[in-house]
Amino acid sequence: MESLDQSNGEKKWLSHSRIGFVGSGKMAKALVHGFLRNNKMSLETPIWVSGRSKGSIQSFLEEFEGHKIHTTLDNRELVNHTDVVFLCVKPPQAEEVLREISALMASKVFVSVVAGLTIKDITQLLSHCMVVRAMPNLPCQIGKGVIPYALNRDEDTKNRKMVSLIHYLFSLLGHPILISEDLMAAATALVGCGPAYVCMLMIGLIEQAKAYGFPDLEAIQLMNEMVLGTLSLLMETKRSPEKLLSEVKTPRGITEAATQVMVRKGWEDILLEAIEAAKKKAEALEVSLK
Repeated sequence: MESLDQSNGEKKWLSHSRIGFVGSGKMAKALVHGFLRNNKMSLETPIWVSGRSKGSIQSFLEEFEGHKIHTTLDNRELVNHTDVVFLCVKPPQAEEVLREISALMASKVFVSVVAGLTIKDITQLLSHCMVVRAMPNLPCQIGKGVIPYALNRDEDTKNRKMVSLIHYLFSLLGHPILISEDLMAAATALVGCGPAYVCMLMIGLIEQAKAYGFPDLEAIQLMNEMVLGTLSLLMETKRSPEKLLSEVKTPRGITEAATQVMVRKGWEDILLEAIEAAKKKAEALEVSLK
């Protein structure tokens, strides 16, 4: 990767970097969508993707028709042609890939989005490159993701400029946040799984709207706009959810009648139990990959 002095900015670094994705599944597609839709990503920035079969590569290319993406079935070829390598494979495949590319990773940046794969696991095989562990969620494909990421403990002081550049790269996908790695399982349960919790709530609302007689498309639009409007109000006015809830919930009113049922049925307890189950699953995966 080209060495940059202090006068050079993030955009120049990005224009001189080549980005690769080992794996061509859902997360790789989401990341590539996120990068390609952002006008800060130079059209000349080469993107490489490797897959396990010609079919998976063809499926990937069909989704990005019109974009110049280099593809290969050889992970080593991808590493040889890139500077920043994203690992986007399933957990059981990770060790095999790491061993395959280990001799080629010197002076490159390696970003793992593999659930359960720790920085220690990675650095045991990739000892001569910068290692980043991240857990982006699917909204990153439209530039609205949350991207918790962690580094080696000494990386922030040893290589602050590169840390800043990696943060900038993630910012093209949404909101990056540097966290301690011991919070990664919790971040996975809250952020990675978070869209599923929201979708489950929306499915219930949409189904009830249809049950009340709203046509399917109207029910979906009604609930989509309600959720979007609520989130926009929270963000633009900087209200806390507790504050907005108190404003919507008039004493002895309709909303209070609904929320009382939710409290009585233990709705929050169910959600917290679900999040804890996800966190334990993420922690168990870390142990199983050792």
